[in-house]
Amino acid sequence: MAVLHSRAKMLRRALIVLIGSGALGAAFVAGALVHKYRAAIRARLRSVQGSPIIQTSLYNLNVHLLAIPGGEGRDGGIDVLGDGLLLVNRKGRSWFVTDRRELRPLAVQAPINVTDFESDPYNTTTTDQNRFSVKDILVQPIASRVRILVSHMYWHRDRRCNTLRVSALETTMDSVTAGKTGTGTWRTVFESSPCRELNVSADGRTHHVTLGAGGRLAALSDRQLLVGVGEFSAEYQAPPTSTSSAIDSYGKTLSIDMGTGAVTEFTRGHRNQQGMTVAPDGRIWQTEHGSRGGDELNLLTPGKNYGAPHVTYGTQYEMMVWPLSKTQGRHEGYEKPVHAWVPSIATSQLVVLSGKSFPWWTGDLLVSTLASESLYRVRVEEGRVIFVEPFFVGHRIRDLVETASGSIVLKTDDDFLIYIDNLESTPAANLDPATRGEIVAGQCRSCHSFQEGAPGGIGPNLWNVVGRRVASSPGYTYSDALKKLSGSWTPERLRLFIANPKSFAPGNRMEIATTYTDQQLNDLIAYLRTQR
Repeated sequence: MAVLHSRAKMLRRALIVLIGSGALGAAFVAGALVHKYRAAIRARLRSVQGSPIIQTSLYNLNVHLLAIPGGEGRDGGIDVLGDGLLLVNRKGRSWFVTDRRELRPLAVQAPINVTDFESDPYNTTTTDQNRFSVKDILVQPIASRVRILVSHMYWHRDRRCNTLRVSALETTMDSVTAGKTGTGTWRTVFESSPCRELNVSADGRTHHVTLGAGGRLAALSDRQLLVGVGEFSAEYQAPPTSTSSAIDSYGKTLSIDMGTGAVTEFTRGHRNQQGMTVAPDGRIWQTEHGSRGGDELNLLTPGKNYGAPHVTYGTQYEMMVWPLSKTQGRHEGYEKPVHAWVPSIATSQLVVLSGKSFPWWTGDLLVSTLASESLYRVRVEEGRVIFVEPFFVGHRIRDLVETASGSIVLKTDDDFLIYIDNLESTPAANLDPATRGEIVAGQCRSCHSFQEGAPGGIGPNLWNVVGRRVASSPGYTYSDALKKLSGSWTPERLRLFIANPKSFAPGNRMEIATTYTDQQLNDLIAYLRTQR
């Protein structure tokens, strides 16, 4: 499995190199060829599924990938529904994901008018159409019923402009999970104002859908809903001044009264809100995309202004400054973030961990990311960030939730749900030998590296060690005892050496404080076989 995981990473890098290189870029200039090549890569990646592990400072994480059908890619969302999940993709199609991690298609269709948008002749030259999408979903159990909220783009064909809508459906859980068509009627509970035209390219020839729509939802109660509305600006254009205006929706977090429909301003000064969650203690945490650097973790306080577009810890694209800021690299005069990432990591959704499966992480924030394809565990104590621990996942993460059982589930832009569980609670029988061996190898990492080309530590690099000539790792100084040995590291010789280094090669420097069982040795050798 680890071999496949490694090959998947290589394929990803190959795609970036092939599409981005000047020489090969010309060969892929035809859009059809690019899509065909990406489809081939995606198909190859889909075959790379199993249960690798991620090692953190406190836990080994068991990772399981579940493919999402349909291939719609970015955006959409997930939320807890009973003992499973509700999944909605970019175009509003939905599934119920059971506690057995099986996807069941549902009749529920979010009311995003993608067909109107795509069929409008005005959009013949519109690029980045996949950004016209469902932005978030929120499930609220209410007495014997369930309320499903969806934030999504909406195309106004008569005016050739778009808005961010929040639509609500109230029904029963049984009606949803049974896939019944008569689940109820969607109603619009919010629409951003005024309607925004599409961004225009620098040469004026094409339009493109905004990256800065925001759309994240959070519930303060059954009656009060928060929605983050971004600036709707183009990624390379100077930001509009709408966040300073009280007459429109953009660049703000808004409070919606679900009973009366009244909309009031909660906070302002936001560029592009990508994550929002309400902690058990009532604090409202939000992640926000900065510009070129300066992604923020904010603690929202009603009535506060968080600075966009006037200040940021980042800079404008293609520049070394932020033109609107009076003091570069500062955040003076506005509410400061609790933490900022420079360079940007492209933050997305976040959750406050309950500790059900990871008790030592109780109360920590878990922040997902797009560009860095990682999760960041953030410890906040006494109002300040104590540390941030990143761990690499290898996928652009669009949404995440913690399930009722304590599993962490990620929704990715390459059409996967990724389940993350505490490896200690995962039955060993459910793990393949190489994965179990990777756990055993964790004890070896204090002395050895396992990555291709990495320098050795106290011991030599173990990449490609199976079949390698004894005492041959470049740049490492071996003991005379090992230098005298001839031949290669066969699986059986490695087993004998690891089991008892002093007996295998008297006088060598290898020290092992652990006595391994036969099963552990088998698993460790299985893992070492994958490191090539």
